[in-house]
Order: sequence, then C-alpha cells, then structure tokens
Amino acid sequence: MKYLLILILTISTIGCKDIPSESPGFLPKLAPLNQETIEKSVIYEANIRQYSAAGTFIAFANDLPRLKNLKVKIVWLMPIHPISEKKKKGTLGSPYSVSDFRAVNPDFGSLQDFDFLLDVAHTNGMYVIMDWVANQTGWNHKWIAEHPEYYQQNEKGEIQGPSDPKTGESWGWTDVAALNYNNPELRKAMLQEMLYWVKNHKIDGFRLDMAHNIPADFWKTAFDSIKKNKSDFLFIETEKSEMISKSIDAHYDYVAQQLMNQIANERKSVADWDAYFDVKKTANKPTAISINSTSNHDENAWNGTTFERLNGAAKTFVVLTYLMPGIPMIYNGQEFDNKKRLPFFDKDSISHTKGKFYSLYENLGRLKFNHPALSSNIEKGVYTRVHSSPEKDVLCFWRTNNNDSILFVANLKNLPNQFNLPISGIYKDYFSWKIISITNETTFNFEPWEYKVLIKQ
Repeated sequence: MKYLLILILTISTIGCKDIPSESPGFLPKLAPLNQETIEKSVIYEANIRQYSAAGTFIAFANDLPRLKNLKVKIVWLMPIHPISEKKKKGTLGSPYSVSDFRAVNPDFGSLQDFDFLLDVAHTNGMYVIMDWVANQTGWNHKWIAEHPEYYQQNEKGEIQGPSDPKTGESWGWTDVAALNYNNPELRKAMLQEMLYWVKNHKIDGFRLDMAHNIPADFWKTAFDSIKKNKSDFLFIETEKSEMISKSIDAHYDYVAQQLMNQIANERKSVADWDAYFDVKKTANKPTAISINSTSNHDENAWNGTTFERLNGAAKTFVVLTYLMPGIPMIYNGQEFDNKKRLPFFDKDSISHTKGKFYSLYENLGRLKFNHPALSSNIEKGVYTRVHSSPEKDVLCFWRTNNNDSILFVANLKNLPNQFNLPISGIYKDYFSWKIISITNETTFNFEPWEYKVLIKQ
C-alpha cells in the first residue's frame, strides 16, 4: 500500500499519462532478458545529471515512453551514486567518484524515485543497467578510513590514485583512489555491494567501468554469484578483454568509433575499415556482441560532439552503427541533435527539441527491430562485403539472415563519387520508400557522404 501511494503521488506530480498507475501486481511482466532480445536491441546511454534541467530520476522516467518510440530496449544509466566531496573536480564532481555504493546521488532523487524509474522502464518493455565503478572510489568513501588496506598504496603507506598498469604512470584522476584487488577482503566487499542492487532492486545488468583493469578471476566470481540470483543478468564491459569475454554479453567497439572519426577527417579510408572488419568478423562471437556508437559520455565531453568530430558525415555514420553487426547505441541528446559538449564535472542540460536526427533514429529503430538480417550477432545477420567499381571510398555490404537481405552503400568521402556495383534485382530504398531496379550496368552518382539502405524485394 505504501508503494502504491508513492507511485500515485509521483504520477500526479509529473503528469505523464504513459507512466503506469496500476498497483505493482498488475504491472505488465517484463520478459526475461535473453540472447534473442539482445540481438534486436538498441541501447540508450542516459546521463541523468544532463538529461534534463531538473537532472532527476523522475524527469528521466517521464521520457521513457519516448525512448520506447526509438525502439530502445536497454537503458544504461551512468553512475547514480553519491559523489565524493573531497578532492572533487569542478562544481559537482565526477559521477565516477563514488562515495557510497549502496546509495543514490540526492541530486537525482531518492531510492524510491530510482525504483520508480525501474518500474516505468519495465512497464515500457525496457531493461535498465547500472554503471558499476569497481576500479576506484572517491576520497570520502568510508573504506578510506575504515579499510585503507583495500586500496593501492605507495611505499609510505599512502593511498594512490589509479595508474596505467602497462606503464605505471598516473592517469591524473586525482579525485579517486585506486582499489587493490590483491586483497581478498576487498573482493568480498565489492561483490556484496554489487549483490545489494541485484537482490534489493530490479536492475537488469551492469556496465563495468574499467573492467579490463580488474583481475579476470574477480569478474568470474562476481558473474557466477550474480547469475545465481538473477540468471538473465546482462554484463557489459568498457573495452573488449579476451580474459573475460566468455562471461560478457556485450562490449564496446571503440576501434570502429575512432575509425569513423578518422575517416570523416580523411586520416583513414575504407581500406582501413576493411582491414579492421576482417579481424572483427572472426573475433566477434555470440557471447561478446559489440556495441556500435558515434558518441558516449567520454567522447562527447573530451573529444567533441558528433557534429564536431564527424562534420557532414554525422548521419552517415549513425546509419552505419545500425547496419553493421552489433548493438547500436544512442548517447544522451543525440536524438535531439545535441551540439553541446556536456561537461563532466558541472551541470548543463540538453535541448528536447526534435530536429533532423529524431526521425532518423525512429526509422533506424524500426528497421533494426523488424529485420532479422540486422541481428546484432554477426553469425546470424551475416556481413558480406560488396566491392564497387571503382573501389575507392565506397563502403558497401550485405546483411543477410535467411530470406531477409539488406544492402548498405555509402560514399565515405567529402567529394562526389560515381561507381557501379556487382548486384542486380528489385530493391526498396528504405528512406525514400521508392522501388528501384538495379543491374550491373546501373551507375550510382553519390554526393559527399551520401548513403542508401536497400531492401531486397
């Protein structure tokens, strides 16, 4: 009864008709998260602080039905925990400087607000994963005083910040203290912190920050323990690590993201893309599906918006993230043509005015959802490269799954391009809905960065 009262009061406060008003017993049950769901998914990375002027769980929950229209299936929440005051950077500090793993940032709302967000997501058929920062804590975390042995220390016994394990050089993250996974008690403590959210809240997964910097045997123990409590739990790591990929459901394809930046700025070419993809096709397995994106919180804050980095190719590469094997990801505000670098340590917010990209993401979401050829699993939605004549600067490939076949073709150059393709048949141009006939004799004349998605009829 108490929960129902909170639910009704929250609904009346935000006035969103899409948010469920039934008691929890009557809420639609979310289907278990499985491989088939992951293979059709779109991920949305939510920066709660910057998503709205209010910067709260409730404000974000209010917009979840809109994300459903984009066919978002998995919502990744950047860290939701309280931020350490000691040594913090900027006005508000980094969300990756955690002071308490079992609490939420009061700027975002209460634990009840967080649970409400989870219920709204689940009612709208979406799964929610938390950013988990296991590599470090902020300097206000109670472990600093109570368990200094949990941390990496120098010869003087002073707690140290994180450093590059390859070089030993500090990363300059002065607002956080590095945890020591050589200490078995720290491992036990961290596992209990993770299990708290699995057992007491309805989260569906973790995004594992700096996962590659933590011993693989810790992750194996953690995954085994968590899966015993929730067998359909999703794990996503920051970068691919061969040591733990067998336990991971998905990983980030930062190499492809950086290749897109470099091609857009003419530092790399389609030939470089092919060389990378030859490796990717053999490395990508069903247990480690890649996540494709043109932006994320780091890329936006430190390297620039998609418009800064990709210039006139921004739309082209967004379409590519949906057509290539893997799970496409939208970063906070991309659907609203966000042209701001969202600060990492201070407050800002995105505009919620629909521009050119909102309808693009809607169309791409429907395409991904309705076509098995675009399965995120490269072994199901097969990727076959098609070479144009002449070859220069044209990226063209088939995605096929049984009788479903989709062709992606793009001019990856800031110059007009004329070429032929070794294909024939009747196709539907997905974005114009025109039916076109193509033969080996057909000459394509593409403008700079022009692309087409053709569905075989």
